[in-house]
Amino acid sequence: MAGIGFELRKLLRKDTLLGLIRAYAYAGVISSGPWVLSIIGILIIGIFSLGVVVPDLAVTRFQVTVTYLIAGSLILTGVVQLAFTRFCADRSFEHREDMILPNFGGVTVLVTLISGCLSLLIGLFLFPGQSILYRVLLVASFVVLSNIWIATVFLSGMKQYKAILWLYALGYTVTVAAALLLRFMDLEGLLLGFLLGQVTLLGGMLVLIIRGYPALTIVSFEMFSGKYLYPSLMLVGFFYNAGVWAAAAGGPRCPRPRRASRPRSRESSRSRAAWRAASGRSAPGARPAARVAPCGSPRPGVPGPTRGSSRARGRRRGRAGAAAPPARTTAAAARRAR
Repeated sequence: MAGIGFELRKLLRKDTLLGLIRAYAYAGVISSGPWVLSIIGILIIGIFSLGVVVPDLAVTRFQVTVTYLIAGSLILTGVVQLAFTRFCADRSFEHREDMILPNFGGVTVLVTLISGCLSLLIGLFLFPGQSILYRVLLVASFVVLSNIWIATVFLSGMKQYKAILWLYALGYTVTVAAALLLRFMDLEGLLLGFLLGQVTLLGGMLVLIIRGYPALTIVSFEMFSGKYLYPSLMLVGFFYNAGVWAAAAGGPRCPRPRRASRPRSRESSRSRAAWRAASGRSAPGARPAARVAPCGSPRPGVPGPTRGSSRARGRRRGRAGAAAPPARTTAAAARRAR
């Protein structure tokens, strides 16, 4: 972040509107450019693969697979990202750059072993219905992504911001092109194209790192000694990435069904009847209907009128009274008969 600040100060020295716009654009591209490029690349693959990859659900599975690969690799490597950045900054301040590249090799070897073993177990036991090719691509993509995050942190410490941006653009261009060319292989073809693009991205980063920091040895684990290790930074890096992806993985809550509101303005009788039907109310003077539960069955404890209920007895008395002749009519007929 200090390196980015130095670059922004150079752009702001001109004290013009154009210099201010360039500074903000530079900060936005450097901080969010790689992520924006990766999101755009995955979206383009999904859009142009619909209708070609059969079934369409395979495109969704590809996007979900890539999302969880990125999330898992970031959480795993978050343990060493900040600690390794601090190690590189301290060695640069001490003018001991010869220790940086060997420890980068040590971190890379350790991350490769851990991510490879973890993804191998996940591929063997959590995806029994998928093909062997899908599992192999899953393991390889997870390992490559884990190494990309370490290399990105390393290049950021070298202040190679423009190189990072151009490498991400190249890597995801290869990703989109390879995935579209291999989409005839359905889900495995999309994942293979993604892996080819990430390998291109990682290869370019490794070339820049080796050219920038020559060293006599390749692998060293001095960073993990008690003298150079920062456990607090390791915990911060892990919980930061875990918290970000835990918040992103939480789905939206199901909204509660809203009650139908009564129309405020004067409506026709048909609108009022539709409102009463939607709200479960009956018209004035009409017999109230039995309350029905959302699943369609009567609510327990609210039965309809039975044969022995007071309402049913009242209806039977009413029918009996209507069928019997009036008393006055019977007396007049008796007098006429006499």
